Amino acid sequence: MSDNNQNQMVPIEQVLVNGDLSSLSPEQRLTYYMTVCKSLGLNPLTKPFNYLSLDDGSGGKKLVLYANKDCTDQLRTNRKVSIVKVDAQVMNGVYIATACAQLPDGRMDTSTGVVSIEKAEGTWKKNQNGKSYFESTGVYNKLRGDALANAMMKAETKAKRRATLSICGLGMLDESEIETIKDAQVIPAQIADGDSKPSTSTYPDDVLNQLAEHYKKNVGVIKVMLALTNAISPADDVVTICVWIDAYKASKEEGQNAEDAVIIANSTVNDKRRYDTAQNPAGGAS
Repeated sequence: MSDNNQNQMVPIEQVLVNGDLSSLSPEQRLTYYMTVCKSLGLNPLTKPFNYLSLDDGSGGKKLVLYANKDCTDQLRTNRKVSIVKVDAQVMNGVYIATACAQLPDGRMDTSTGVVSIEKAEGTWKKNQNGKSYFESTGVYNKLRGDALANAMMKAETKAKRRATLSICGLGMLDESEIETIKDAQVIPAQIADGDSKPSTSTYPDDVLNQLAEHYKKNVGVIKVMLALTNAISPADDVVTICVWIDAYKASKEEGQNAEDAVIIANSTVNDKRRYDTAQNPAGGAS
């Protein structure tokens, strides 16, 4: 194997062995994201996964996928996963929910969701570096009313989602788990792309509203669609953005998968740019 091929295999090996996407290029991450969605029968436009930056255990960072609510909801529908039972118990100040998931063939799996139902008394302070920390008095009060109800529902939701991922063979984090991971940083899928950034949040509101009205979609759908590509950005005019969306939609209607539709739409918008440049090489100068 040539040195070039070996260099290309290193980031792929890191994904396969460690699930670390940080060394992939933006195009490779998009391809990986789309491939995972396709293999699981998930709609990528709903952003079933986001990225999470974690400590890699050796002082560095790694980037992994985690499943959000849309992922587990789609999996339950597509795989016909039923949550047949949820049991609960209280132990040592925590509420433990255990969900049992079942597939149509009868196979079952269980997972737990655990949350604290006690709140420590204390005050928030800052250290010399300006980092906030909580100084507890050692006294714990039991949650009551809405706070207790929300904690119990959170545990049950966590258990159901973890059971769904487990029975579908996915050993990845669910979004309900990440808040307990120290120094974890959530990175939305549309901006987890290295140095090429456009984030849909930077598109002007008037542009997003104009696109939403034109395509009879809500702004959220437009944002998700634009997040699939780095070929267009807030610097483009509305016509160019529409060219990309039209090409993407047409490719999907012709039966292309999401990954190929993005590639075709990127090529289409780049062809438009080349044509515009050829027609107006001076960039509009008189």
